[in-house]
Amino acid sequence: MPTGSWADRFGRKKIYQLGLAFLTLGQFLFLFARSFYFIVFISVIWGITIALLSGPLESILYDSLVELKRKKDYKNIVANVKIVFYIARSSAAVFAGFMYTINPLIPYVAKFFTYFLALILALFVIEPKYQKTDSLSDFEQIKKAFGNIWQYKDLVYFLLYAMMFSGLGNLLWVTYQPFLADSGFDTKAIGVVYVLLSLFSAFGSFLIKKLQDRFPAFRITQFMIFSVLLISLMMFLIKNYLAVIPIFYLSVIFGFQTPLISNILNKKIKSAYRATAISIVSLAFSLMFAVFTGPVGLLIDKFGLKNLFFFNILLALVVFVVQVLSEKKF
Repeated sequence: MPTGSWADRFGRKKIYQLGLAFLTLGQFLFLFARSFYFIVFISVIWGITIALLSGPLESILYDSLVELKRKKDYKNIVANVKIVFYIARSSAAVFAGFMYTINPLIPYVAKFFTYFLALILALFVIEPKYQKTDSLSDFEQIKKAFGNIWQYKDLVYFLLYAMMFSGLGNLLWVTYQPFLADSGFDTKAIGVVYVLLSLFSAFGSFLIKKLQDRFPAFRITQFMIFSVLLISLMMFLIKNYLAVIPIFYLSVIFGFQTPLISNILNKKIKSAYRATAISIVSLAFSLMFAVFTGPVGLLIDKFGLKNLFFFNILLALVVFVVQVLSEKKF
């Protein structure tokens, strides 16, 4: 369910704080996880967390900038946030491995205190004024937010192609470790590759700030889908130490995704439905991820890694051709 509707109806700050509380609770309980079923229970809590955090913070940030008459700064700020996120993730991968060698529990304890600190800081967030829709039901709020998205056909087409990129790209992403192993990489080196991948994604988030100033969104999504086509072809053909090149390329393009989508979506959506609309789009992308990546393991076992990449080449080619032919709709 797009829980962003709760944020729009009852307050974005409250729902964001609730999401962080569930996140902190889930991480605390994880310290005591000793069985498969308990981990499943914690995963349910984290699932609730993801839903609650989908929409409120972006809405607070965008509406705050509108209030300050700095709306144009949003695309740079959200890209900078992703840059910091990717660099932090890269650093955390290094330090977490070091802490794990000291005591396996230390990384999880550190993660709990990080979430707890975020929860404390969230108490001091200042929520900008906006028109609350608490008189509406969840269904009515979601319906109005969906209608707000649907009235902009260029936005709908943009989101559809962005979703296709996400699905095709994530299919490659979830297979990069077996791909590297199949190409002769030592599995011990994959951790080092992961650290570098985050840094390449940070570079992608830096690059998208410049690209949005020079090219329209549909042209950028064309490049992203063409990139997936090219990366799929490279992964189909390469089987040596050069295998890291398409993976690094993919990481850069993934760095485009969140800043670009967030900027384009927020510029179109009315403030009263902002968190709901973001939540709807997030749900759609999650479903696309599940559709493309859910059966990957089964497909690899049945058809092999190369055939999976060949399938992705064909599908990316079809999407790219359709997008080029439908360019006028943008």
